[in-house]
Amino acid sequence: MTVSNGTILEALAEFFTGEGWPFHKMEDEENSLQIGFQGDNGLWNCFAKAREETNQVLFYSICPVIAPPGKRGAVTEYITRANYGIVTGNFEMDIESGIIRYKTYLSAEGITLTPQVIRQVVFPNLLLTDKFLPGLLKTVYSDISPAEAWESADFW
Repeated sequence: MTVSNGTILEALAEFFTGEGWPFHKMEDEENSLQIGFQGDNGLWNCFAKAREETNQVLFYSICPVIAPPGKRGAVTEYITRANYGIVTGNFEMDIESGIIRYKTYLSAEGITLTPQVIRQVVFPNLLLTDKFLPGLLKTVYSDISPAEAWESADFW
């Protein structure tokens, strides 16, 4: 493994510091740093996880809405529509809790984790979460179908 400053976690901290984003180490998630992010369509928490033993970087955006039990089927349909064709990551929902998040991943095996490399994991995640959030909110908080929420969205 080659990183810019020792460990994957150190490289992530260096990236967030360089971007001017306040972060803190999470107590309930080993080797993870949490940040808040304000997009055009909402405010949400994110965390970066360093899997040192497997040379992996994971970045998650936690959507600012939890799907209530009666809407989880509709949310599943909406995020399935959103995931189709995305190559940079995926939306996922914990079917028991209703927590929705977007995940991106990078294998750090044999590469130097420079800020430019980490940016390729973080920025697409933030962009896509922000783009798909209005339709997700419509799916959870209105009576329109996931297909209608999808069709009414302005993604690209």
